Amino acid sequence: MRVIRTVLSVIGVGLLLAGCFQPLHGSAFGGGSTRAKLSSVDVAPIPELTGHYLEEELRFAFNGGNPAGPSLYRIRVTLVENVAAAAVNSSSGRAEAASLQVKATYHLEDMMGRKVFEGTAVASAAIDRLSQRFAALRANRDARIRVAKALSDIIQSRIGAYLVTKA
Repeated sequence: MRVIRTVLSVIGVGLLLAGCFQPLHGSAFGGGSTRAKLSSVDVAPIPELTGHYLEEELRFAFNGGNPAGPSLYRIRVTLVENVAAAAVNSSSGRAEAASLQVKATYHLEDMMGRKVFEGTAVASAAIDRLSQRFAALRANRDARIRVAKALSDIIQSRIGAYLVTKA
């Protein structure tokens, strides 16, 4: 009897709390969708190669690369990169693998330049250090693209959650 009562209590609490949650990509409380709110975010230029990849990923994440209307917000991102050797060949002393770690500090501002939301995201990717020049360049580029996609997903989710709860 005690077990049944416990199970029913858990189910009852779950049903009560179910109305408190909202899917990120569903309709917003105040009307409109998260997609529409995200499309009102403009991405400021981000310097360096990883910044270029992140800027393109964010533009696509926010509005599919095609702004639907006037921007209400602008996101500014600053990146700090670190490459650390992950595996070193003991006979040659050469790094065979490395880890690219990128920290993105971002803030969302309204069109008047006032900060309304800020945060930090971190992502990393492995890089194979190959002896062939073009293969090594491509491995480095692929790692930067993977990091940019991961950072974009994190930032887009956080900005989306903010916009849904704020507006």
